[in-house]
Amino acid sequence: LVFSDIGREIYISSEVANGKVLYKDIFNIFFPMGYFFNALIIKIFNNSIYTFCSISYVLSLFILLSMYKILSIYINKSTSFLSSVIVMVTCTFAPTVFNWNLPYSYSFFYALASIMWALFFLLKYVNDDKSGKYFFISILLYSFSISCKYDFLFFIIVILIALIYKKNSFIIYFKTFFIILLFPLISLLILLLQKCSLNDLQFSCGYIIKYGTSSMMHFFYQYAGLIPGSELISKLTNFRFESIYSIIGYVNLMILLTYLIKKYEFKYVLLSIACILLSLKSILCIDVFDWYGPFFFHFLFMNIIVFLSIHIKKEYIINIFLLIVISLNIYYGFFVNSRTSYIPINTEKGVIKIKINDYYGVEELLNYINNETSSTDKILILPEGVLINYLTNRETDGYLFHLIYPNYYALGEDFIMNSFDEKNFNYIIIHNRVYPEYNTENFQELWGRNFYNKITEKYILDKECINENGTSFFVYKLNNKNQKI
Repeated sequence: LVFSDIGREIYISSEVANGKVLYKDIFNIFFPMGYFFNALIIKIFNNSIYTFCSISYVLSLFILLSMYKILSIYINKSTSFLSSVIVMVTCTFAPTVFNWNLPYSYSFFYALASIMWALFFLLKYVNDDKSGKYFFISILLYSFSISCKYDFLFFIIVILIALIYKKNSFIIYFKTFFIILLFPLISLLILLLQKCSLNDLQFSCGYIIKYGTSSMMHFFYQYAGLIPGSELISKLTNFRFESIYSIIGYVNLMILLTYLIKKYEFKYVLLSIACILLSLKSILCIDVFDWYGPFFFHFLFMNIIVFLSIHIKKEYIINIFLLIVISLNIYYGFFVNSRTSYIPINTEKGVIKIKINDYYGVEELLNYINNETSSTDKILILPEGVLINYLTNRETDGYLFHLIYPNYYALGEDFIMNSFDEKNFNYIIIHNRVYPEYNTENFQELWGRNFYNKITEKYILDKECINENGTSFFVYKLNNKNQKI
């Protein structure tokens, strides 16, 4: 959890709530609307782990309810309900960092919840809406979705197909275009009102492009099985229980082909196209127990359940099958795949659970920061680990807080060094975790070596917090003779 993206999500939302400006004071590769919502919520309620978990639970309910409503258009309610339960078991409570409890990206989670309801209202529009009100609700939700994260941009194709099918006039196309721009423009307006300049936005866009096109990210997506590579081939050839999910994308492509060849009703074709387009990021290798699978699995699963319901007339057969799948997922997810022990740690922001192999180092580090540092001290944790800053209420830097390999490459070493020189961090904490997902070793021995050498010129090693898995946190304290006055 300490090294997962959830730390970034909580930190950025908290900083926005405290008045910091995205893309000016804090950099992030995602769109802003999700962070605006999180900041508003923690302003109204309380800035704690429990608040962020509550946001996740509410969004999960919205997603599960939308799935039930979508399936109810095509199949009976009992099968729709059991299908939603499967998604709840495999995604909401999946024993992985990529579950729905504390998602790796709240921006994505807001986008996911809104795009599910956008799909529901679009299907309602195609099936039985003559006034067009469902259509405009759908594109309004789509506008909100892409203002949170860009993963579902391709849904515009589904919208255009629906418009063509309904034989709308060109005026509807123009209205659609302007409504889609609504929430992105609102996001831009909020940023400009917060004094985020066009130069700030231009710099961020350049960074995002450099980040997304880097060789490290290409390797990362291969490693995750999202594009063809050795990891994908391994998952398909070395059969395990989760390998069942690895072929689900290919099954969906066959379903769509069947619909087109046999000329099924348009509503089935549209659902199939939508489910495939909305899951493009992970369609080649859905693995609900790792990586991005929990966020895309339900799209492809809906398509399969509808297809089975068309061809299996006796609904009790499908329901029995779903109950078996639920049982297998509960067994595998909670008794086989979650054998790793977790130990809770109490903090003033709430309770977090840490893998036993990481527990002792993290606990020792938290105790050190709480007892040996001042609440006004600035602490930079490299290459990532901003959740520690959040849990201990210690300030960091909005650009240097997340220097994993692709971020370091995209920002550029000159920018990083110059930014570091302008700061006056009291402590630098470096952990030596390796990053196989980026085909690299640890920060101080590879991509951050020059930065590490610069740090050791001004800071002295004060503490080493060792984990059972062999990794350590090295705490460097600013040498008094380098202290700025």
